[in-house]
Amino acid sequence: MSPTAEALHIFRKDIRGLWKEICAILFLCAANAAIEITALTPRPDAPSRDQSGTAIFLLIIGVFLVIARVVHAEALPGIRQYWLTRPLRRSSLFCAKLLFLIAFVHAPLALSQIAILVAAGFSPLDYLPGLIWKHILLVLFFDAPALTLAVLTRGLTSFAIAAVVILVSIQGIAQVWKADQLASVAWVGSTLQMILFLAAVASVVILQYRTRSTFRASLIALAGMAVFLFGVGSLVPWNTAWAIQRSLGGEPAAAPSLISTTGQIRDTVPGSQNIEAVFHVVLPQLTGGAVLDRDMLRITLTNDRGGRIVFPTPNIGRSCPTVPGECTFDVSTLLPRAFYEGTDYKARIQYSGEIFLTGYGEPSVETVPESATLTPWRTRDLTCATRSEEGLLCQSPFRWPRDLITLQRGTDPTEMQFNIEQSHSPFPASPGMQALEANSAGFFRSSLGRTTAPGPVRLLRRQPLWHTGVKFDGQIVTQP
Repeated sequence: MSPTAEALHIFRKDIRGLWKEICAILFLCAANAAIEITALTPRPDAPSRDQSGTAIFLLIIGVFLVIARVVHAEALPGIRQYWLTRPLRRSSLFCAKLLFLIAFVHAPLALSQIAILVAAGFSPLDYLPGLIWKHILLVLFFDAPALTLAVLTRGLTSFAIAAVVILVSIQGIAQVWKADQLASVAWVGSTLQMILFLAAVASVVILQYRTRSTFRASLIALAGMAVFLFGVGSLVPWNTAWAIQRSLGGEPAAAPSLISTTGQIRDTVPGSQNIEAVFHVVLPQLTGGAVLDRDMLRITLTNDRGGRIVFPTPNIGRSCPTVPGECTFDVSTLLPRAFYEGTDYKARIQYSGEIFLTGYGEPSVETVPESATLTPWRTRDLTCATRSEEGLLCQSPFRWPRDLITLQRGTDPTEMQFNIEQSHSPFPASPGMQALEANSAGFFRSSLGRTTAPGPVRLLRRQPLWHTGVKFDGQIVTQP
């Protein structure tokens, strides 16, 4: 029997043995598509995003179980499996399992995503790169961990225990590393992390199917899981990630010049262990409707006793204009009181830093039709609907656009940003199983729940033009 015929024979055998699991995956894919399509309408009885999240969670569980079941049909660890006595080529066995995952996991999921795009008014061919990249990410974030556990375990019990331990670890470690995310350029570290993790997974799977050396494969898997769990990608220095991002974008004709910078100490809670340091960086406002937006602020503090603290933060307040022609970027952080105060004196603190900025061009403006409260409104790569509890809810195929998208209402010049951290990733899709990435922006309601500026809602889009950095330094002053 040829290798191809042998692989197809194993594939057909798996279909007969796992037809119930196949039906379950097909049902979950269809249910998820039905919920997503129904949720496109702004009707009050439309499914909420919580319901969609539940369907996605069940689908993820189903994918993990199917991968475990199909691999465990010819379990690799141990010496008592019946298939070891048969003249099966390991390469044929491996190809049969991959064919099963493509046919009964990725193909149904891709069809459901295509159905969602069509229902939302998008052409699937226009977003084919996004669909392909989405499934590459699915292989990395869902198939790879499940396949690694499956080739190292003998049954569902050991597989489930290991999966639960890893999922709990991911949740716990994600909270620890959350503050160190690189925000808009996080894709640089994530790409490095995915490459390292994929190399580890490929080594484990190939080693198991070629030599069934479970001990050595387990050591490699532990190294790969450490890369995945402990966020090795977040160790990429900000300067390195930003340099890569700048190489992919344009350079400003004239970099913004620093107008002024101030640093202050506020002892808001006397006697506490920490004090508050506040920094203001003032830059010129761009002309013609263009916008200067912040990505990260990195500050180094040194005192006259040789102490040094470095902190990066993506959480920067922006106010444009506070004074006509100026933009002020604000950030505050807590410092140990011992860094500032001695037993009989207050230390002099010098600061130096760099603010990383993106320049966006003049906006294109579209008015959201009043009919968006009844039927979704399609504009370019967005489909939007007005929902009373969320304001304007917009969805985009496979990832949120790189453009800076804001809302204005009536005569109010204030721009409300969507509830998302801007990403400069060049890839056409983001991780996750959703075909549409949704985000919302409010309608400037007052504390009484009334709209502060009645009138038509306008959607403003600005394309990113360039990335740059502006350095600054100074001495902190004390504010009572």
